[in-house]
Amino acid sequence: MAPRGHGAGREVSNQPRRTLQYRQQKMTDLPRDINRRVMLAGLAGSAALAAGVDDAGAAAPAGLITGWLDAKEDFKARGDGRTDDSLALQSAINAGAESQRPVRLPPGAYPISRPLSVPPNTMLVGSSPGLGFCCAIEPNGCPAFVIGGKSTSFHCSLENFMIWPKGPAPDFVLSIDNSYSVRFRNIRIHEAQDQIKLAAVVLLGDADAGGHGRCANIIWENLIVRNDSGQPGRAILAARGCGTHRFIVPCLENYQILLDWQGGQIDLFAPYTERAGRFVLDCNLERSDTTSYLNTFGGIMDCANSGTGCAIRSTTRNFNSFGTAWGGSASMAAYVYAHPAQPVNFFGIVPNLTDAGKARFSGVAGWRAGVNFGERTLRTSRRLTIAAPAHGSATAELPLPGVVNGEYWARVAVNFDARAAHLSAYVSAAGIVTVVAQNTTSTAMNLSGVFTVECGVA
Repeated sequence: MAPRGHGAGREVSNQPRRTLQYRQQKMTDLPRDINRRVMLAGLAGSAALAAGVDDAGAAAPAGLITGWLDAKEDFKARGDGRTDDSLALQSAINAGAESQRPVRLPPGAYPISRPLSVPPNTMLVGSSPGLGFCCAIEPNGCPAFVIGGKSTSFHCSLENFMIWPKGPAPDFVLSIDNSYSVRFRNIRIHEAQDQIKLAAVVLLGDADAGGHGRCANIIWENLIVRNDSGQPGRAILAARGCGTHRFIVPCLENYQILLDWQGGQIDLFAPYTERAGRFVLDCNLERSDTTSYLNTFGGIMDCANSGTGCAIRSTTRNFNSFGTAWGGSASMAAYVYAHPAQPVNFFGIVPNLTDAGKARFSGVAGWRAGVNFGERTLRTSRRLTIAAPAHGSATAELPLPGVVNGEYWARVAVNFDARAAHLSAYVSAAGIVTVVAQNTTSTAMNLSGVFTVECGVA
């Protein structure tokens, strides 16, 4: 059962709800051959409530009509930037969760001195998008939210506000643990304390990592975690066994490490990052962890000039990058500290693979054997003439350094009309691509022009 709220505001706002629930329950309990007069009487009672009059003749609270609770009107939150609103906000959250009604957070600054817990069925909605500054929760020396933990939290939604910590820096600003079906939407964490101890956002799960149970189906939509003072340790810590989290267009800025991936199933859709002092992504899985994965889809994973986009270590596995641009402003897009446990795959947009000058992707000797560039292509063009006999075939070889027989696919294109012949290509030896021209006519032909061969990792 969700924790009960505090204060008289909850009793006043919930009394008509109990009356309505009781009437509805009694209607449900009636037999199918219900007397018509009883049904009409019940409908009339509901109409009276909708008109704003309860059984005692008193006006029903507006929240009963709209279905919403208001943190200021119903629970006396001040939102003046000075008054401690911890009790008022927690009472509003508890009452909304118990009645399964959304809680409106009007514009204002709401200081709190203790973290807000989020019971099941919580719906907390700010009156302005979290991208702005007019609807802010201001934890003073404490976290803002603790979601889940010993008691499971589920079917929750927090959206359209910002979190602006004040006072001494806590261990974290927001944590989630042992929860499922929770959505965060338009939340901005504007962390300016510089000394956050663990991470601004902590994803927990395994007991050994401080959690109480894995999370499932956690959606982070338009989450901004930004620091403006110095570069504290981490923006997001994905601890061992944290479960499944999907980040949609997240924005992470100005921490030493923007995402410390120690476990969990993480998807990043169109991420944007910048100003990472050390790593945008630090892959820190346990050696025995074979179930965690991390996928990036599009977006930009950029960092500071002295930073590195992706740190790949000996335990890194199940990591896939699909069309993501890594480390555009950095000296390193990625660095391989040890041969990864694999699979580690980069598809689509990939860093420059040269090790000369300012290397964009480098590391231990032989790192290419442990990292797969599935859509990395090599190509070359050359003017050739291939004489193909009638109903026969002919070949030509093109040198293409870097390709390996059995590992690269190959295809060929020409700048002339070759519809009378079937053209194909394959990697015949290290650094060699063979073009095959099959004449489909009864007349010998000369295929003359520019042949372009392209190869990629199979």
